[in-house]
Amino acid sequence: MQAQMACKVMSLVFPGQVYTPQDPRYQSQSQQNWSQTCWLPSACFVRPRNAVEVAVSLKVITVVGSKFAVRGGGHNPNAGFASVDSSGVNIDLRSLDFLAMKEDGVLQAGPGNTWEKLYAFVEQKGRSVIGGRHGSVGIPGFLLGASTGWLSIMSKAFRIVNANNVEHPDLFRALKGGGSNFGIVTRIDLDTHPLIHAQYTINAYAASDYANILNATIRVQQAMESDDKIGFFLNVYPDVMVAGLLYAEHTPARPSVFNRFFELHSLIGPIVANTNGTVATLVPALDEVGTTALPVSSKVDYDLYIDVHRQFLEILKGQMPTGNLSYTIQALPSYVARVGREKGGNTLGLSDIPQSWWACLIEWFNESETSAAQAQVASLGESIRSLARQRNGLLEYKFMNDAGFAQNVLDSYGAANVNALKDTANKYDIDAVFQNLQNGGFLLEQRDEVPKYRFEDGLGFSQGILRR
Repeated sequence: MQAQMACKVMSLVFPGQVYTPQDPRYQSQSQQNWSQTCWLPSACFVRPRNAVEVAVSLKVITVVGSKFAVRGGGHNPNAGFASVDSSGVNIDLRSLDFLAMKEDGVLQAGPGNTWEKLYAFVEQKGRSVIGGRHGSVGIPGFLLGASTGWLSIMSKAFRIVNANNVEHPDLFRALKGGGSNFGIVTRIDLDTHPLIHAQYTINAYAASDYANILNATIRVQQAMESDDKIGFFLNVYPDVMVAGLLYAEHTPARPSVFNRFFELHSLIGPIVANTNGTVATLVPALDEVGTTALPVSSKVDYDLYIDVHRQFLEILKGQMPTGNLSYTIQALPSYVARVGREKGGNTLGLSDIPQSWWACLIEWFNESETSAAQAQVASLGESIRSLARQRNGLLEYKFMNDAGFAQNVLDSYGAANVNALKDTANKYDIDAVFQNLQNGGFLLEQRDEVPKYRFEDGLGFSQGILRR
């Protein structure tokens, strides 16, 4: 009832910007989220065009006591995070898609932009910006999950707050990893850099040679400690392993750090041939490789990698007819934690050691296999955690942007960081609007609650993707 009331009021305030089920445009609005599992039937979708309209929308929702969700790019696969059913209003920020480059090289961007659009815009100016590796991902969710930038945020007090190293530094720190606990981001300022030239290759290998491929992976991760131009990931499928070999410089010859990968007899061939490009050309190439969810982090350990892959092969013996189980190793050098502190700090609690961020994904095509899919990907994730723990290599940190809704992400940051996040939320959201009325997300006051949307409901395949 509250949601319907909010929709009626906003329809009067924002004519033509509110989409109810009676509107012929409603269905297309409800299907804008990347994952079909998030196509929830909101009471309405409201499309504010600027920060003031965001404030008015939030004011109406708060006064009537309606549930709400906030959607930027809509790429989060967790049902109920950037989506809400008929009990709530979806605030869609995609109309806030402004872009402007200041004279000092700072990019000002609205939360309705995607990384693909940002990369193209800044490269037209001869600059580069660091962000998501998938172009279709929206910028606000990605940045609130772990990254950097200065932000303007709409707090519950319906005022615009600038958060950076000087103004509201506590909020600035909390936003980097704290998710949607504090307000609605209405502008993001990002440092840009002189145009970054990148050389990259994405190769496919026969998975039967996993021992040699994983050994080459370890060697690249070791080299990353002394060369910050190296980028690397490994996607692992039942029959194929895909290695992303990235170097932030155009070189006359192939970077020697990747020689072991090119010498492997199991090399099938390139998915993306060796290319000298930029960030804008690299991102579409990475989109060819897929996506992942359900994170675990560990120390860099060859024997652990071998144990995990052997367990992966055991789990595959129970593979469903339409299921595709895979995992990714994302390499993170030790200096990342230090750089995060130098940029104003964050709430992630990262250790100053080289580490691997594991992410698991299952895709399936038959709804009758949903329970089996849930069990299989959960088994893989727990196996990685267990094996890493046995080798004293488990790191508690969970990467929010890869996490499933049932995971307790915030507690993985450590008690001190969680307490700091709570203090910040209490300061900027005194009435706990974003804890009580926001439909979902990794919320501070819901860390131990049972998720609203379950796999069994056919609504929340957050640890995998149901393809229809």
